[in-house]
Amino acid sequence: NEGKKVSVSRDNALLLEIKTSREWDSPRGKGEHWPHLLIAQDFPKKFTVIGELEKLLFTVEVKLEKCENKMEEGTFNPRLHTAHTPLYFVVRNDNKQSADYGQKIWLGIHSFDYRYPELKHQDNLRKDKGTSSYMYNIPPKDFWGDVSFNDHQWHRGNVDLLPYIIQAVETVQKKDIFKNSTLDDLRVTGMNFGWEVPGIFDAAVRIKNLSLRAVYK
Repeated sequence: NEGKKVSVSRDNALLLEIKTSREWDSPRGKGEHWPHLLIAQDFPKKFTVIGELEKLLFTVEVKLEKCENKMEEGTFNPRLHTAHTPLYFVVRNDNKQSADYGQKIWLGIHSFDYRYPELKHQDNLRKDKGTSSYMYNIPPKDFWGDVSFNDHQWHRGNVDLLPYIIQAVETVQKKDIFKNSTLDDLRVTGMNFGWEVPGIFDAAVRIKNLSLRAVYK
Protein backbone atom coordinates (compact mmCIF):
# COMPACT_ATOMS: atom_id res chain seq x y z
CA ASN A 1 0.00 0.00 0.00
CA GLU A 2 1.03 3.66 0.01
CA GLY A 3 2.54 3.30 3.47
CA LYS A 4 4.95 0.44 2.75
CA LYS A 5 7.46 -0.62 0.11
CA VAL A 6 9.69 -3.70 -0.19
CA SER A 7 12.24 -4.07 -3.00
CA VAL A 8 15.51 -5.84 -3.85
CA SER A 9 18.44 -4.06 -5.52
CA ARG A 10 21.05 -5.51 -7.88
CA ASP A 11 23.48 -6.11 -5.00
CA ASN A 12 20.80 -8.26 -3.29
CA ALA A 13 20.13 -5.66 -0.61
CA LEU A 14 16.56 -5.64 0.65
CA LEU A 15 14.88 -2.24 1.04
CA LEU A 16 12.22 -1.81 3.72
CA GLU A 17 10.49 1.56 3.42
CA ILE A 18 7.63 2.73 5.63
CA LYS A 19 5.68 5.99 5.44
CA THR A 20 3.64 6.42 8.57
CA SER A 21 2.60 9.88 7.39
CA ARG A 22 0.14 7.83 5.26
CA GLU A 23 -0.95 5.81 8.32
CA TRP A 24 -1.44 8.41 11.06
CA ASP A 25 -3.84 11.38 11.16
CA SER A 26 -2.31 12.59 14.42
CA PRO A 27 0.59 11.58 16.70
CA ARG A 28 0.19 8.26 18.46
CA GLY A 29 -1.37 8.36 21.93
CA LYS A 30 -0.58 6.18 24.93
CA GLY A 31 -1.79 2.61 24.48
CA GLU A 32 -2.31 2.88 20.72
CA HIS A 33 -0.76 0.37 18.32
CA TRP A 34 1.69 1.33 15.59
CA PRO A 35 2.74 0.26 12.07
CA HIS A 36 5.37 -2.45 11.54
CA LEU A 37 7.24 -3.62 8.45
CA LEU A 38 9.18 -6.79 9.26
CA ILE A 39 10.91 -9.65 7.54
CA ALA A 40 10.91 -12.96 9.41
CA GLN A 41 12.17 -16.53 9.10
CA ASP A 42 11.58 -19.75 11.03
CA PHE A 43 14.51 -22.16 11.43
CA PRO A 44 14.55 -25.96 10.99
CA LYS A 45 13.94 -27.93 14.19
CA LYS A 46 17.40 -29.47 14.58
CA PHE A 47 19.38 -26.47 13.39
CA THR A 48 20.03 -24.54 16.58
CA VAL A 49 19.69 -26.63 19.75
CA ILE A 50 21.67 -24.43 22.16
CA GLY A 51 23.26 -27.32 24.09
CA GLU A 52 24.74 -28.77 20.88
CA LEU A 53 26.48 -25.57 19.81
CA GLU A 54 30.08 -24.49 20.13
CA LYS A 55 29.36 -21.18 18.41
CA LEU A 56 26.46 -19.41 16.72
CA LEU A 57 27.96 -16.92 14.30
CA PHE A 58 25.75 -14.06 13.16
CA THR A 59 26.56 -11.44 10.52
CA VAL A 60 24.48 -8.71 8.89
CA GLU A 61 24.93 -5.38 7.10
CA VAL A 62 22.49 -2.50 7.55
CA LYS A 63 22.25 0.96 5.98
CA LEU A 64 19.80 3.67 7.00
CA GLU A 65 18.53 5.37 3.84
CA LYS A 66 16.38 8.01 5.51
CA CYS A 67 14.33 8.84 8.58
CA GLU A 68 12.19 11.97 8.30
CA ASN A 69 10.27 13.21 11.33
CA LYS A 70 6.87 14.33 9.99
CA MET A 71 5.48 15.36 13.37
CA GLU A 72 4.61 18.98 14.06
CA GLU A 73 7.01 20.87 16.30
CA GLY A 74 6.32 20.26 19.96
CA THR A 75 4.36 17.01 19.46
CA PHE A 76 7.27 14.54 19.59
CA ASN A 77 7.37 12.59 22.86
CA PRO A 78 10.29 10.10 23.10
CA ARG A 79 8.28 7.96 25.52
CA LEU A 80 5.59 7.46 22.86
CA HIS A 81 7.21 8.14 19.51
CA THR A 82 10.17 6.86 17.52
CA ALA A 83 11.22 4.97 14.40
CA HIS A 84 13.59 2.07 15.02
CA THR A 85 14.89 -1.13 13.43
CA PRO A 86 15.24 -3.90 16.02
CA LEU A 87 16.34 -7.42 15.15
CA TYR A 88 15.16 -10.30 17.33
CA PHE A 89 15.90 -14.00 17.60
CA VAL A 90 13.39 -16.25 19.37
CA VAL A 91 14.91 -18.59 21.99
CA ARG A 92 12.31 -21.20 22.94
CA ASN A 93 12.02 -24.30 25.08
CA ASP A 94 11.17 -26.87 22.42
CA ASN A 95 11.26 -30.01 24.56
CA LYS A 96 7.72 -31.35 24.96
CA GLN A 97 8.84 -33.36 28.02
CA SER A 98 10.01 -30.22 29.84
CA ALA A 99 7.91 -28.35 32.40
CA ASP A 100 8.96 -25.16 30.60
CA TYR A 101 7.86 -26.32 27.15
CA GLY A 102 6.71 -23.36 25.06
CA GLN A 103 8.38 -20.68 27.18
CA LYS A 104 10.38 -18.22 25.08
CA ILE A 105 12.46 -15.07 25.22
CA TRP A 106 13.47 -12.57 22.55
CA LEU A 107 17.20 -11.98 22.03
CA GLY A 108 17.53 -8.52 20.53
CA ILE A 109 20.15 -6.58 18.59
CA HIS A 110 19.19 -2.94 18.09
CA SER A 111 20.52 -0.83 15.26
CA PHE A 112 18.93 2.50 14.33
CA ASP A 113 16.66 4.31 16.78
CA TYR A 114 15.61 7.91 16.08
CA ARG A 115 15.78 8.77 19.79
CA TYR A 116 19.39 7.67 20.29
CA PRO A 117 21.99 8.94 17.79
CA GLU A 118 24.71 7.05 19.70
CA LEU A 119 24.68 3.31 20.33
CA LYS A 120 24.67 2.14 23.93
CA HIS A 121 27.26 -0.09 25.60
CA GLN A 122 24.89 -1.87 27.97
CA ASP A 123 22.45 -4.75 27.85
CA ASN A 124 18.77 -4.39 28.63
CA LEU A 125 15.98 -6.63 29.91
CA ARG A 126 12.32 -5.76 29.66
CA LYS A 127 8.98 -7.51 29.34
CA ASP A 128 7.04 -7.24 26.10
CA LYS A 129 3.37 -6.73 26.93
CA GLY A 130 2.21 -7.88 23.50
CA THR A 131 3.75 -11.37 23.77
CA SER A 132 4.06 -11.56 27.59
CA SER A 133 7.69 -12.59 27.06
CA TYR A 134 10.98 -11.08 28.18
CA MET A 135 13.25 -9.29 25.73
CA TYR A 136 16.98 -9.40 26.38
CA ASN A 137 18.85 -6.87 24.23
CA ILE A 138 22.60 -7.29 23.89
CA PRO A 139 24.74 -4.12 24.02
CA PRO A 140 24.41 -2.73 20.47
CA LYS A 141 27.89 -1.23 20.59
CA ASP A 142 29.29 -4.75 21.18
CA PHE A 143 27.80 -5.80 17.86
CA TRP A 144 28.13 -2.73 15.64
CA GLY A 145 31.12 -0.96 17.15
CA ASP A 146 31.35 2.81 17.60
CA VAL A 147 29.21 3.86 14.61
CA SER A 148 26.24 6.06 13.83
CA PHE A 149 23.57 4.95 11.37
CA ASN A 150 22.81 8.61 10.73
CA ASP A 151 25.83 8.72 8.37
CA HIS A 152 23.72 6.69 5.87
CA GLN A 153 26.61 4.31 5.20
CA TRP A 154 26.69 0.52 5.29
CA HIS A 155 27.59 -0.89 8.70
CA ARG A 156 28.48 -4.52 9.33
CA GLY A 157 28.06 -6.38 12.59
CA ASN A 158 29.23 -9.87 13.46
CA VAL A 159 29.34 -11.77 16.73
CA ASP A 160 29.15 -15.19 18.32
CA LEU A 161 25.61 -15.12 19.72
CA LEU A 162 26.07 -18.14 21.98
CA PRO A 163 27.57 -16.31 25.01
CA TYR A 164 24.79 -13.72 24.81
CA ILE A 165 22.13 -16.42 24.65
CA ILE A 166 23.58 -18.09 27.75
CA GLN A 167 23.71 -14.71 29.51
CA ALA A 168 20.09 -14.05 28.52
CA VAL A 169 18.98 -17.45 29.82
CA GLU A 170 20.76 -16.91 33.15
CA THR A 171 19.20 -13.44 33.43
CA VAL A 172 15.60 -14.54 32.83
CA GLN A 173 15.97 -17.54 35.12
CA LYS A 174 16.03 -14.96 37.91
CA LYS A 175 12.55 -13.98 36.67
CA ASP A 176 11.33 -17.61 36.88
CA ILE A 177 11.58 -18.17 33.11
CA PHE A 178 13.41 -21.32 31.95
CA LYS A 179 13.69 -22.37 35.61
CA ASN A 180 13.36 -26.04 34.67
CA SER A 181 15.25 -25.78 31.37
CA THR A 182 18.68 -26.98 30.32
CA LEU A 183 20.49 -25.68 27.25
CA ASP A 184 19.57 -28.94 25.52
CA ASP A 185 15.89 -28.00 25.87
CA LEU A 186 16.36 -24.64 24.16
CA ARG A 187 16.77 -23.70 20.53
CA VAL A 188 16.69 -20.63 18.33
CA THR A 189 13.43 -21.02 16.44
CA GLY A 190 13.45 -17.94 14.21
CA MET A 191 14.16 -14.25 13.74
CA ASN A 192 12.65 -10.99 12.53
CA PHE A 193 13.97 -7.57 11.52
CA GLY A 194 12.49 -4.32 10.32
CA TRP A 195 10.66 -1.17 11.20
CA GLU A 196 8.57 -0.46 14.25
CA VAL A 197 7.29 3.11 14.01
CA PRO A 198 5.16 4.41 16.88
CA GLY A 199 5.25 7.95 15.49
CA ILE A 200 4.90 9.91 12.26
CA PHE A 201 8.08 9.18 10.31
CA ASP A 202 8.89 8.38 6.70
CA ALA A 203 11.86 6.03 6.83
CA ALA A 204 13.79 3.46 4.81
CA VAL A 205 16.53 0.95 5.62
CA ARG A 206 18.50 -1.58 3.57
CA ILE A 207 19.75 -4.95 4.80
CA LYS A 208 22.06 -7.49 3.13
CA ASN A 209 24.43 -10.41 3.80
CA LEU A 210 22.23 -11.78 6.57
CA SER A 211 23.90 -14.95 7.87
CA LEU A 212 23.51 -17.27 10.86
CA ARG A 213 25.94 -20.19 11.01
CA ALA A 214 25.85 -22.92 13.62
CA VAL A 215 29.16 -24.50 14.70
CA TYR A 216 28.53 -27.75 16.57
CA LYS A 217 30.57 -29.27 19.38
